[in-house]
Amino acid sequence: MIFNGELSKYHPADAIMFLSQLNLNGVLSINAHRRLITLSFDNGFIVDACSVKGDAKIMQGLIFNRRVTADQVRHIRRIQVETGLPIRAILSQIDLFPLATVEDILLTGMKEVLLEMFLLDEGAFHFTDTPVAVDALETKLDARMLAISVAAQSDEHRDFVKGIISLDREILVCTHDQGASAMSTEVQVVMRLAASCGTVGQVLEKAPFDSATVVAIIKTQMEKGAITLRPGDAAEPPALPESGGDPLFGAFRQALKKLVLSDDPLKRIEALVTFCQGFYDSILILSAKAGQVVHCKQLRRVGDGHGMDQQSTAGCLGVLAEEPVLDAVHRSGVGFFGDRFRSRLLDRLSGACEPGECALIPVVSKGKVAVFIYVFSENGFAGLSPQHYLELLSWMVAPRKAAAAGHPSPSTPADPPDAGQPDAPTGSFSPDRLVSGINELPPLPTLVTRALDMLSDPDVDVDALERVIGKDQSLVTKLIKISNSALYGGLQRVESLHQALARLGARTTRSLVLSASMQAYFFKSNPGMRTWGQFLWQHAAECGMAARRIAAATGYEDPEQAFVGGVLHDIGKLVLLLVGADSYRQIQNLRKREGLSDHEAEKKIIGTDHMEVGELLMKKWKMPESAMICVKYHHHVPNAEPGRHLAAITAYANHLSHLHGSQLQWFVQDPEGVAGRMAGDLGLSAAVNAALVESVLSDFQQADLL
Repeated sequence: MIFNGELSKYHPADAIMFLSQLNLNGVLSINAHRRLITLSFDNGFIVDACSVKGDAKIMQGLIFNRRVTADQVRHIRRIQVETGLPIRAILSQIDLFPLATVEDILLTGMKEVLLEMFLLDEGAFHFTDTPVAVDALETKLDARMLAISVAAQSDEHRDFVKGIISLDREILVCTHDQGASAMSTEVQVVMRLAASCGTVGQVLEKAPFDSATVVAIIKTQMEKGAITLRPGDAAEPPALPESGGDPLFGAFRQALKKLVLSDDPLKRIEALVTFCQGFYDSILILSAKAGQVVHCKQLRRVGDGHGMDQQSTAGCLGVLAEEPVLDAVHRSGVGFFGDRFRSRLLDRLSGACEPGECALIPVVSKGKVAVFIYVFSENGFAGLSPQHYLELLSWMVAPRKAAAAGHPSPSTPADPPDAGQPDAPTGSFSPDRLVSGINELPPLPTLVTRALDMLSDPDVDVDALERVIGKDQSLVTKLIKISNSALYGGLQRVESLHQALARLGARTTRSLVLSASMQAYFFKSNPGMRTWGQFLWQHAAECGMAARRIAAATGYEDPEQAFVGGVLHDIGKLVLLLVGADSYRQIQNLRKREGLSDHEAEKKIIGTDHMEVGELLMKKWKMPESAMICVKYHHHVPNAEPGRHLAAITAYANHLSHLHGSQLQWFVQDPEGVAGRMAGDLGLSAAVNAALVESVLSDFQQADLL
């Protein structure tokens, strides 16, 4: 069954009701603002709910109730980092205590997840129709009743946030005695947190109870006067009478509320434009791409001042680098507020530069795309003016630079390319930064579906399952990585997929593949994945099959190690594609235009290559040394000491895939001659090599990956 869509058009409560009424089995996954939320259904009942917030609540509850020691907390968190598994799944396997003894804590985590889900206004959801493994606790919650109660809680939460303007309000506890001895444990904890935390949001985050309970306690204590909120500079200016109030402040407050309650760039632009319409004579919304201003929407006051005329202009309108103020605002992320300044671009779009005041605000800066709002008034302002309030509002929309956060966006390059040059070098990428934010790589959706179908059969053929999973570099990496984690790791390191499947077992493998299926679905929206992703997966599968054949022919001790190395050798390319589809496009264009290899083009465009990126990823995930050798040295075999034989196997498999595989591309003159020399270096005679190539060709032709 296929069930997916957008939360803006389909409320979470409706989705839960629908799945419950059909008594379905499967996982509902939601991706919103780079957060992943999952709900597991068994015959229409909710049996588990997971998110980062929900896991945090479970850990806080375990610590608060003294169910875990400090060493156990460190052990659980290490497993979390190494495996990416949710807390409940970890607890069910490390067997610290029966899950039934912490049932109330686990239910608190589930409630937190559901409230988080119901508070979302946008995001994509997808339901994977597949049997769900139920743990020893056998939780079964009535989905319909739960949806009704959580919907009410989410309405109360929204009303609470609207009432206090922002969860960033500073929270204060009155010093006089409020009868602490008569308070319940929950109230005492919240009051202690309110005294030690800075803001309302921090109290909600740190309390070992679900947020609905904490909100109810804060509201009650505010009504009693035990808790107060400090007025913020922009969060809640002094209240004005409802009638006869300052229209400037009223417009500011409405705009501020919209900005606080939405992360959607379009809604934020709309809020700023709505504010500006009442006080400025002209508004320009400027869109730029790769340093070029390519679109302008203008709103200009007409007639008696009660309406605004609109018009749009598209094309190559100007270059940011040639506009000093625009360029400075773009680079700094800080708006300009003051007298109108001369600008060839802005004067051409808005008319001659007459005296007056203006503001230039950056509202979007993501990869190559930037959006600005430029407003001006032909008359100056006196006293407390729209300029003052607009500057406050601009702080709410200041673009967050990826470099400042230290984590590249999953859909944009870590560093923007030089403006105006379609295939110019994008500047030096830091390989460490490219890898730092990568915790999960997307598998090929068709393979995930096939693997889940096979794992639904309790008598699944393990060899057949291995053949399917082995075609996907992300699944192979995930299973080997987790099988060597603190949760499953034994004295012997796992270096092959067969070993990983044996250590994990069918049930755990199925859970991990199901988890990967969510990533597979949501990464389909990445245009780079749609364009090049399937070629990477096909090439990886071909190299794995060829490496296994070559290893057997050359007498290598473990052909399955070679298979893993062949599948993973180009995993760095998947990282480059994931974090920078535009740069990946430039790399492919340069490669084709100049006849370069991929790694040569990568060096020219981004200053690093997929081998260096892949090596860092292998180290981060603590993958076996044999896999690292194949990833790092498949283009530089002589440098692989020790491990040269394995690197040579991978290099030859890579060459055979390019020469005879689905992509039919090569980067050297006389590719057949190069193949013969590579075979000779591996000690293969002409006759043995001919038989080997024939077997590899047969494997390629029978591969039904795509």
